Amino acid sequence: MQAQEFTEKKLPPLSATLQRLHRTLDPSREIPASEFLLELFRLHPEYAGGLAGKLAREEILPIETEHKSSSDWLIQAWSIYDPAKVKVLDGRLFIVGLSLTNTAVQSYLDNIGLFREVIKEVEEQNKTPLDKLLNFDRQPAPESKEDQAGTDTSPFSGEPDPTVLHTDTPALQDQLGREAFAEALATWLSRFWKNSRSKPGNSFIMHLHGAWGSGKTSLLRLLEKHLLPRKQGSRSGNENAPAWIVVWFNAWQHQHLQPSWWSLIETIYKSAHRQLLQQGDTERARAVARLDRRWRLRSGENAYLYALGFSLATFLLLLAWTFFSPADGATSRLVSIANLSKPVLTIISFLTSIGSGIMVLRNNLFSGSASSAQKFMHRTPDPMQNVRNHFKALIEAIDRPVMVFIDDMDRCRKEYVIRLLEEIQTLFNHSAVYYTIAADRRWLYVCFENEYEIFRESIREPGRRLGYLFLEKAFQLSVAMPQMSAAVQEAFLDYLYQGERADISQKLQDEKQAAEQEFAAISSQDELFALLMQSSGNTLQDQVRREAAVRRSAHESIEVATTFYLKKFARLLEPNPRAMKRLVNAYGIYRALAILTHPHLLYDPDVRDQFVLWTILSMRWPLLQDYLEGQPDKLFAFSSGMPDDSMPAEIRKLAESPEVQRVINGDGVCTPLSESVLRQLLDLDTGGLAPGAGPPG
Repeated sequence: MQAQEFTEKKLPPLSATLQRLHRTLDPSREIPASEFLLELFRLHPEYAGGLAGKLAREEILPIETEHKSSSDWLIQAWSIYDPAKVKVLDGRLFIVGLSLTNTAVQSYLDNIGLFREVIKEVEEQNKTPLDKLLNFDRQPAPESKEDQAGTDTSPFSGEPDPTVLHTDTPALQDQLGREAFAEALATWLSRFWKNSRSKPGNSFIMHLHGAWGSGKTSLLRLLEKHLLPRKQGSRSGNENAPAWIVVWFNAWQHQHLQPSWWSLIETIYKSAHRQLLQQGDTERARAVARLDRRWRLRSGENAYLYALGFSLATFLLLLAWTFFSPADGATSRLVSIANLSKPVLTIISFLTSIGSGIMVLRNNLFSGSASSAQKFMHRTPDPMQNVRNHFKALIEAIDRPVMVFIDDMDRCRKEYVIRLLEEIQTLFNHSAVYYTIAADRRWLYVCFENEYEIFRESIREPGRRLGYLFLEKAFQLSVAMPQMSAAVQEAFLDYLYQGERADISQKLQDEKQAAEQEFAAISSQDELFALLMQSSGNTLQDQVRREAAVRRSAHESIEVATTFYLKKFARLLEPNPRAMKRLVNAYGIYRALAILTHPHLLYDPDVRDQFVLWTILSMRWPLLQDYLEGQPDKLFAFSSGMPDDSMPAEIRKLAESPEVQRVINGDGVCTPLSESVLRQLLDLDTGGLAPGAGPPG
């Protein structure tokens, strides 16, 4: 009876794919939404520019939803559309409809970038914006059984969130200021690369910190847009920056492949080759492909080339035997049989030789399998040096700055996290390669702390635990996700509802252009802050001006002036060559975040100096930073050198440290860090921005 009930439900008009899925999944069985999506991705791996195909290799998607029949999931997704505009529910429309009516699905797909990519494909396919396909007057299908029973537990309010529907609105692409931050990052990174290009040195590793679901992947996509060369007629990209090659590497999806270096090299090669062809650099793309073919051939020569050589030798011997004439009078039956078998054996030998050659090519030139890499490790003398040499040659053949986005590392096992980071610092240590590790810093910290637990007490330094030390050595720059204030978000949503989408887009674009012109001539941070103080009185317009200020703050002239300003703090830094460079980088990032969210912290020169003191303190003693974030009222104990008995032993040592007192009190360089200013700085949620920072102790 239950199966009959399911089959009698009236379904919306479905595409052939969804009809097939509906039958395959058995409508009498209740399944989670993730199972439906996974089967759909396997049928259409091309969705979202191929991202669906990557997910299709997973056994399960980490989406927690209730279980429903396939009929119910289809009806729920269909409920959001206008039947007059959408005649048939297809796979992409199903994904969007399901996401708009289920927050768990939307959160996961949006975090990995698939949701918005599918929206773009839907709009291109239907030649109309998504919001024109929706019917805001229809009551969406309930998201849960509690909703069906009359209890409103669904976060879906009956009208789709406008921020996911206005996909081509500049303010939405900007993600409330994040694009300005991404553009400034792209400018800094391009300048770092230009300045270090002529110097043989190490790779550059940047850490993007944020909790799960904070939008790290979205920020990486914005950064990618400003690293790639600008296409003709497009506003995206940087027309003055070097033409970067941007590589996406999902650590979570690759962690089961061994050896780990193989999948990273393979991903870099494929991405670089494809992008060089797309950018019209066919000569360099061919050079990269030739290098890769030679590498694959060399990596398998010890086994397969021996087999090929043996087959060819056999073939040549039989060929010579075929053309050898027996002595006159040899009429025995054995000789006759041998003569008859010669052509057959020759043909068999020839085919064997050809087959062996094909196997060599298939296994070494085309397969690129992890198993081939494992065999290479076992049969090659000094394999790691060979890998290192090949990677160096590959990057030199690409002859472009390479940015590798390593995403989802905070979902990987500790063994893989440590191994991959160590390989980046050793095997893949090339000055033309930049890496951005997107991960919650607490995950990375715990991985190193647990792996090297035996050394924890002997290696730790005051204010720096073992996990901190590893992260400090691994990353040249740490960046926290920028967060927008509630007031700015509310102003954005109010603005979004004011009119038609085209009008909104044009108004925001006009305001952005005006703000860019306003800040274009600024050449120092003092001038920048003075202009920024002149509020327009409109929350959203002020935010647009802040974004323009962030972009300008990355200009080389302002960085030169900033470096000069920071020199007076050199006496408060550690006595090593990297310290001043780390301060310039960290302060530049802190300043950009403050401009976007708390610009008032930068207007007063005394407060600005205390801003620098807090940056230095965070860099040098992450444990102290964590402690004061929780108890800012204890600042006096550190500035005076008088700890109280309630402090942990490790924190007491810091309170008694003359060096800590020097930094907090400014050591005659500037005004001491005060508790009132500290509390304001703590409102600037940087998430442990300073290089080497880690989670609370």
